[in-house]
Amino acid sequence: MKSYGKRIKKVVKEARAMKSGLTQYDLDRALLGANGKGQFVSNIERGLCGLPSKYVNKLSTITGMPRDVIVDAMVQDFEESLKIEVYGNSAYSRESV
Repeated sequence: MKSYGKRIKKVVKEARAMKSGLTQYDLDRALLGANGKGQFVSNIERGLCGLPSKYVNKLSTITGMPRDVIVDAMVQDFEESLKIEVYGNSAYSRESV
């Protein structure tokens, strides 16, 4: 099973912690509205999916987590994922292409 976003899952969890008492369900509802059932945030925090970029501003506004922190985590996760895909595994070469 592919794991997504080592960094973004940590950032989302930390963002929730910044808002004392904010549950996965609460954040889910804040991000997704009436469709939020808690599963979306849970899946991100467990690394089952990444955070879609369209939710960056909303997550930042809701939790107070700086957008730059969220974006940097997403970029680092994407870079790592791309290198693993191109070089074949998690022990990818850091040689320039």
